[in-house]
Amino acid sequence: MKVIKNATELASTKEYNLGCPLSADIFVRNLADKYQAYIQRSYVRCPAFAAHVFGPVNDSFRLYYTDLSAIDYEMFACASGEDESKMTTFLEKHYKRGLPEADLIRIGISALLQSVGREAEHTEISVTVLGKNGTRVLDGPEIDKHLQDIAEN
Repeated sequence: MKVIKNATELASTKEYNLGCPLSADIFVRNLADKYQAYIQRSYVRCPAFAAHVFGPVNDSFRLYYTDLSAIDYEMFACASGEDESKMTTFLEKHYKRGLPEADLIRIGISALLQSVGREAEHTEISVTVLGKNGTRVLDGPEIDKHLQDIAEN
């Protein structure tokens, strides 16, 4: 929780100093810089964290990643949790710009299945869609429909 509190304070301070809204790329760079100082001091206990940060840039969303290594970079897709490297690899391999929303949802669910198993039910996963009109949480029957489509292919 301390990392989240520090990140929130950092964002507020930077927005105030810049006098404009903070874009995701600038925020991630500043967050990485702040925590990079911790890994250079032997007497400071480093907080373990990884952050996926997304935000609007022009007409699309951008996704950035940083962690305790203090390196930040832009990503097309990401995942967190058990088997995150398998899920992220799956997402990076199958994601293509301009795909319809239904295909993107199926790719996201398929990536989750890399971790939870091929025979997952809608009660085992949660799906939230981020779009230009905000966020939308998929309900059970909608997730089941996507799971069925994935199983048939």
